[in-house]
Amino acid sequence: MRAYGEMEQHGKYTLEDYGGWSRNHTRAASIRRWKRPLKKRARQVCRAMLRRMER
Repeated sequence: MRAYGEMEQHGKYTLEDYGGWSRNHTRAASIRRWKRPLKKRARQVCRAMLRRMER
């Protein structure tokens, strides 16, 4: 039994309905872009705290 939206072509599975970039992918990419500076700042703070603890 095939998964929903799947169709076999030349030994490979392709999704019928989802040819291009999906709305979910676009949303995930924008969330990653939004979180990137926050994660960078968190890493900086953590590194600074670890350096202070080593001394």
